[in-house]
Amino acid sequence: MISPSGLSNIDIRNEFPRLSNLGNSPFGEGADICGDMLDEVIQDAARSRNHLFNLQTIQELQKPLSFTDEQIDRISHTGVLLAIDPTADDTGSTLEGRCPTYRAFWDAVPRAFENDPEMMKHRSA
Repeated sequence: MISPSGLSNIDIRNEFPRLSNLGNSPFGEGADICGDMLDEVIQDAARSRNHLFNLQTIQELQKPLSFTDEQIDRISHTGVLLAIDPTADDTGSTLEGRCPTYRAFWDAVPRAFENDPEMMKHRSA
């Protein structure tokens, strides 16, 4: 198992390529184009990707979700995986909603991916 303590930004990007990809789009600076609410942005991230990417993202998320809260905070604060701060006070923000912690945010992501209609269709097939 990897430890995020000694990872550089490049290491983080290489270790979590799908999450890094999401940080360049739905979880990036223009996240508000994916919806007005943080939950909508998370759901849009799943809808805007293909089935294989979604499966790989769910698997990839198992790694950071096994980290301690401090380790999750460290990889999330770097700006490599997220260009938005889902824990920030949303007063005056164009993107409404917030998560109490980075763990809560990353916990919500696989649930959205697993419950995406396209994923559900593949599961029932």
